[in-house]
Amino acid sequence: MQGKIWGKAVVAVALGLACAAASAQRNVAVFGSAGTGFGIGVATPLTESVNLRADVMLGRLDRDFSTDTIDYDGRFKLRNLGVYGDWRAFNGSFRASLGAVYATTRADLHGVPRNGTLTIGNTTVNATGESITATARMPHLRPYVGIGWGLADLSRRGFTWGVDVGAIIGRPRVDLQVSPGLAAAVPAADIELERQRLRQDVRKLRAEPVLKLSVGYVF
Repeated sequence: MQGKIWGKAVVAVALGLACAAASAQRNVAVFGSAGTGFGIGVATPLTESVNLRADVMLGRLDRDFSTDTIDYDGRFKLRNLGVYGDWRAFNGSFRASLGAVYATTRADLHGVPRNGTLTIGNTTVNATGESITATARMPHLRPYVGIGWGLADLSRRGFTWGVDVGAIIGRPRVDLQVSPGLAAAVPAADIELERQRLRQDVRKLRAEPVLKLSVGYVF
C-alpha cells in the first residue's frame, strides 16, 4: 500500500512541475540519482539564478548505537519526497539549496548481547531466547539544507549532471520493546532507564546525511 502511495506521489510531483514549466515555456530536466539512496527527479528554472527541483529517494542507512550497557544494530529505511530551491551562486555550477522533505524514515534497532547477557538499566540477565528491540521514527516533514554542483544551468538543452551534499534535519522518536521473559525478569524502572538512555543516544542523530550523484537530460 505504501509503495502505491509513494508511486502516485512521485508521478503527481513530476507531472505538476513539468506542467508548470511547460505552461511558462521553461525547460525541464529529468534525472536519476544514486548515493544515500536511489531515486528520480525533475528540475526547472524559476529565474536566471534560481531553480526549482523535486525528487524522490529510496534507500537504507546502517547506523549502530550504544548505551552504557547495550549495543544496538540499526537499519534505517529511507523514503524521501523532497522539494528544493537551488540558488546558483554567481550564476555558476555551484549552488546552495534549501527545501522541505516529506519522509517515512524509520529504523529497526536490535540489542546485541555482551558475553551472552543483557544488562538493562541496573539488571543483568541471561540473553538466551530473549530480545530487546527498538523503533526510531523521524518526523514526517523536515527541512533540508545543502550545497551542490551541476544541475544548475537549465537554459540549455542536453545532458546534465549534479552532485548534492546536505542534511535533512529532525529529531527521532524512539520506542523500546522487550521480550516477555525480559519483561518478567527486569524491573519496569530499569526498562524505562534503558529506554531513556537509548532515546538520548539516538537523538544525537538530528541530521540525516544526504549524498547523491545525479545524471539527466534537459528538455
